[in-house]
Amino acid sequence: PQERDLSLTLASYHQSAGEYTAAKLILQTFLRLDPFDAQVRLALGDLFRDMGEPEKAKAEYGKVPPPGPTWRAARRGLAASLADQRRFKESWDIFDDLSRESQWDPQTAAAYIRALADGGAADKAEEVGRNYLAAGPPTKTADGTVRAALGRVLLDAGKAAEAEQQFVTALAVMNKRSAVAAYGLIRLGMHAGDPCRFPPPGMADAPIDELRFRVTMSDLFAQDRDDEHSLEFALAACKLDPQNLAALVRVAEGHQRLSRQSGKIADAVGAAKAVLVCSPNNNRGLLALARALSI
Repeated sequence: PQERDLSLTLASYHQSAGEYTAAKLILQTFLRLDPFDAQVRLALGDLFRDMGEPEKAKAEYGKVPPPGPTWRAARRGLAASLADQRRFKESWDIFDDLSRESQWDPQTAAAYIRALADGGAADKAEEVGRNYLAAGPPTKTADGTVRAALGRVLLDAGKAAEAEQQFVTALAVMNKRSAVAAYGLIRLGMHAGDPCRFPPPGMADAPIDELRFRVTMSDLFAQDRDDEHSLEFALAACKLDPQNLAALVRVAEGHQRLSRQSGKIADAVGAAKAVLVCSPNNNRGLLALARALSI
């Protein structure tokens, strides 16, 4: 079990760093030894979803047997994959079933809120979040997780004051450990004309890994298609650790996405090659290079 857990951690690192082939090899090796290992099967589904292969992801999620928390996580992954494919009605139906089965599951509530918002049902997303909070979450982590998700919906809807209240409260109840709430406060500051900065006000003494948080901020800005600020946080992460592969990958992808608008590929090509120097078979680095060269 200890070797398996360490290997799952290593696979997760490879996935974050864009080394999808290495991550897949680790997971598939364990599945050959035990095809019924639900946790490894779930991790493989998550990997395929991250690779942008939702059909393969759904197939792996569907192989996780009930019942238990791993099965619930697999059903969340299935619902999220359907949302990735813009099959929102099917996604929402699964999230609705999960919510009825376990009213207090904060991961389900937060993912449901995000899927509703992505599908253009912002009012319903807000309703789900407020109903969860009104019922009295059982833990501070549950409270903060759902508040942060609700705050993001409110922010996107232009309800800045209400969003700020949710983000600030989420950080307070989670001991300043909510990446989504921190991201929300950064975006609020930007909307108010403040420079994009990290940590946001009130988080200077937060007990966090600053490099990991900067990488997470880069991912969140990328999700919202804000490539300029996604790249800014990825570059800031590289300043903390110039050899950090996860940060280098995000720098390459940020430059590549921006190059589609400008037509200037030199920075994108250089950043992708920097990834490949550290990790010659890096899937995300190779893809960023190919996309840049195709412009």
